[in-house]
Amino acid sequence: MVKRKVVLILFLLWMLAVFLFSSQNGVSSSKTSGVIVNKVVEIITTIKDVPEDEIKSLTSTVSFYVRKAAHFSIYAVGGILMFILLKLYNFSNIRAFLCAVGICFCYAVSDETHQTLVSGRSGQFRDVCIDTAGATTGVIFTIIIGGIINKIKNFKNNRKNLKKI
Repeated sequence: MVKRKVVLILFLLWMLAVFLFSSQNGVSSSKTSGVIVNKVVEIITTIKDVPEDEIKSLTSTVSFYVRKAAHFSIYAVGGILMFILLKLYNFSNIRAFLCAVGICFCYAVSDETHQTLVSGRSGQFRDVCIDTAGATTGVIFTIIIGGIINKIKNFKNNRKNLKKI
C-alpha cells in the first residue's frame, strides 16, 4: 500500500515537472536547454576544430537533438513510473505496458496542446511521437530489468531448495 502511494506521488510529481517545463515561454525554454547545448557545443569544438561560421549551425543542430533527447528521456521516466504503479495493482505485463504507454501518450498530447497556449511555444505531433517512444522504451527497459531480477531470485531460490535436499 505504501509503495503504491509513493509511486503515485512520484508520477504526479513527474506530471507537474512536465507541466512546468511546458509552461515556460519560448525564451525561458531555450535558456533552460541552452545550458546543456552550450556545454555540448563547447565539448565538440574542443575535440574538433569547427570554423567560426559553422558554430551557429552546429549550435542549432545540437539544440534540436538536446531538446528531443529531453522529450524522450523525460517520458521514459514517466513510462517507467506508470508501469511500476500498474504492476503494483497486479496488472499483467502486457496490460500494464499498454496502459502505461497509452497514459503517457495521452499526457503527451495534452502537453503539446498546452504548449500551443504558451507564448513562443508550439505543439508538435513529432514531439508526441518522441514522447511516446520514450515511454515505450522506458517500459520495455523496466520489463527486461524486472525479468532479469526475477530470474536471479528464482536461481537463488532453486539453489536454496537444492541445498535442503
